[in-house]
Amino acid sequence: YNIRIIMKTTCICIIPSRSNSKRLKNKNFLKIGGKYVVNYTIESAIQSKIFSKIILSGDCKLAEDIANQNNIDYSNRPKHLRGDYVSSTDVCLDIIQALEDKDNYFDFCFCLQPSSPIRDHKDIKKSLNKIKLTKSNYLVSVSKIDPHYFHWALKTENKVNYRMYFKDKYMKERLLLPTVYRPNGSIKVAKVKELKKRKNFFGSKTTALLLSPEKSIHIADRFDYIMAKSFLEL
Repeated sequence: YNIRIIMKTTCICIIPSRSNSKRLKNKNFLKIGGKYVVNYTIESAIQSKIFSKIILSGDCKLAEDIANQNNIDYSNRPKHLRGDYVSSTDVCLDIIQALEDKDNYFDFCFCLQPSSPIRDHKDIKKSLNKIKLTKSNYLVSVSKIDPHYFHWALKTENKVNYRMYFKDKYMKERLLLPTVYRPNGSIKVAKVKELKKRKNFFGSKTTALLLSPEKSIHIADRFDYIMAKSFLEL
């Protein structure tokens, strides 16, 4: 999708960061290659040159300092958006509403999780090109579910017995199974009007951008962090 982007399209980039992550404490502010994890996403967003506004959403002084150092906007999360069960979509909608109240309007909203530091500016530009070329309302980055096929998932009937979750439908050789994908959390894009209507980054007319396994690494625990370090510090 190496087609020149029409710059009349206005895009906002929202990078939702938290300081109180549970499984891996302060994962967005750990260091890799001498930089904070969140800096990789900020730099990729800036380098893509497609955004009229880039906003780091945070809840701590360090996040605000990082935003200021990179000359991007900072949005301090209100208390009701700091809980464990608050979604990144809620954060994006809150920021968009605040901006629209000040007569700032955008065609597309990009939600770039800082915990996916290996995707780069080229992937971000490809996302915009693809959602426009396919005339889709939404785009999500995905990776293949391989080699851990969900088709063979087991579930417990009790403490002892297990059975195939999908029963006999997929009891066949691996080569005969259909290819399936999973959203990897790296890139989410939505037309702003659709995002406001559906309050979700998934809906009718969703397309996908396939990313490589390494670009699909999403830092949720220490193992993911070590994997990301191994690629970024090569």
